[in-house]
Amino acid sequence: MEQTVDRAASLGPTYGSAAPVVRNASAYEMLLSLLPVRSARDLAAGMARQWQNWSAAEAAVVTLGFSQAGRKFVARACADTLPWVAEAALDRHQTDAGLLEFANVDCGAPVRDDAPIAAITFTTSGEAMGGVLLYSSKPLELPDAACDEWAIWSGRLLDQAAIVEERLGDPSALESAKIEALAEFAAGAGHEINNPLATIAGRVQMLLGNEPDSNRRQDLTTIGAQALRVRDMIGDLMLFARPPAPAPQRLLLN
Repeated sequence: MEQTVDRAASLGPTYGSAAPVVRNASAYEMLLSLLPVRSARDLAAGMARQWQNWSAAEAAVVTLGFSQAGRKFVARACADTLPWVAEAALDRHQTDAGLLEFANVDCGAPVRDDAPIAAITFTTSGEAMGGVLLYSSKPLELPDAACDEWAIWSGRLLDQAAIVEERLGDPSALESAKIEALAEFAAGAGHEINNPLATIAGRVQMLLGNEPDSNRRQDLTTIGAQALRVRDMIGDLMLFARPPAPAPQRLLLN
């Protein structure tokens, strides 16, 4: 299965003729809510629910496949109902045929009879594969950039699930997944948190330049200092999660 975003043919960014629906939620928010990855089954159900909520689709079908373990999980999420999950043996021929065929399982077909409005393949490292089918009778707006971002973050979650699936029974498998999850959290936090912190710090400097009251100046100084403190904490977390590679060098002791 190609690790690309695959839209339904002949459909543009806006599906349907009525007013589109837009959901303002970042892929990082989805990632944070699903960490740590404890099992592929739970991840499939959680991802189906998140994709359905974010896209505002009537139904979302997420399929996760693991080549080493020889298993795949298919989850369907609809509005106001609990996610439905099925497990089946992984058929590589289905992955080559496309995401719609890949989502079909022998233990109960979760795929609707009507064609999906979008088929999006997750971006992974290659050890696992997956994607989502979105169904809706109403028009949806699915911006390419947002879909790409969600496909990338979904692929990272899928890669973590592959670690757990390939090493079932190994106590260190979950620990490895937790460390990788921490690294993903730190990377996302560095972007999602540092941007508003920079805005806060910049606005504090602007207000300090025109604030004559000493008490208010002290309050603004405290706000700015705490914003910088949070920034440093995020930096320390990123350093812990993904420390720089050692670079040995020869030095003269004298």
